[in-house]
Amino acid sequence: MSSVANTITQPPGTQTGAQTGSQTGSGTGAGSGSGTGGSGTGSGTGGTGGGSSTTSINQQAPAGGLIMTQPPQTASASYYKIAQNDFITFGWNFTYLLVQPTSLTVQAICGANGFTYPVGGASGDGVIPGTATSVVWDPYGYEQSPGVQRLAAESYTLRIMDERGATALGTPGMFNAYSGLKFALYKPKDPTPLSGEILDFDS
Repeated sequence: MSSVANTITQPPGTQTGAQTGSQTGSGTGAGSGSGTGGSGTGSGTGGTGGGSSTTSINQQAPAGGLIMTQPPQTASASYYKIAQNDFITFGWNFTYLLVQPTSLTVQAICGANGFTYPVGGASGDGVIPGTATSVVWDPYGYEQSPGVQRLAAESYTLRIMDERGATALGTPGMFNAYSGLKFALYKPKDPTPLSGEILDFDS
């Protein structure tokens, strides 16, 4: 049975253009002369790249995805504290990926209020390079930004998707949106003695 291939056309490439130019330049030189012993002149025309390269993906190939390495997928539910200087790192390895994403967007979806929070990113928007294999999140720092939705002390689902969005599922060789990690956030409470005075330490 012949395999079916999916052809992806990429933007004009330098390599194709260079090859075209080289072939054109070496093949269009023309000699001209007059009289006996006339001297011939030749000129080569070098072309500029304007072609495109293609990548074929077998439609029987599995969809690309990831496996979480931090926290490990075999670990029990993870609990993270929302406190100053308490950073959360999520890490992963890609699997079956034949086409590298341009970017990834990492989000935390709260199971209680349904709100979606950005996780990490240079601009705090959850967007990281498509080659990244980890992201560092500062929940406390996020809450200090004016106008943001405050994080709830609840359970969350981590979602990672490429530039095609959360509905990009099942395409051979391309990134399959991930939402397989559950975790929880909690906020420390300052213990209060019987006198009503709040003790000055973090739990």
